[in-house]
Amino acid sequence: MKTSRIYFVIFISIIALTACNYGYHENVTFIESSTIENFPIPENAEMTTNRTPTNPKIEKYELYKLTSGRQELILPQRYLEEIEAWGWIELEEERFGVKNVFKKEDKKVWFIIEDGVFSITEISE
Repeated sequence: MKTSRIYFVIFISIIALTACNYGYHENVTFIESSTIENFPIPENAEMTTNRTPTNPKIEKYELYKLTSGRQELILPQRYLEEIEAWGWIELEEERFGVKNVFKKEDKKVWFIIEDGVFSITEISE
């Protein structure tokens, strides 16, 4: 009886761990944003909005849905590494809650991830 309980707990644990890892994994490929030059986007992300902003400080804006269905509130480490590999530097002192800020040459991008969607916004300084 105890042995079957142990096997059941191990089985449920394996399923839970697999479910937690579903959707965002190491072999995600990245493509360039169609709006913000040389900024990587996961290939499986679906653009939902590409609009012309009305705020004069915002140059360009895109909103993406994570097609994996994962509800992230933080930037996954693998994605952060990819952004940095493309030459962007995170401005950690400007990070606030779900907003990460990246800079490359004279461009600054806000990256906001929340509830299964993320946005990238190029802002003027």
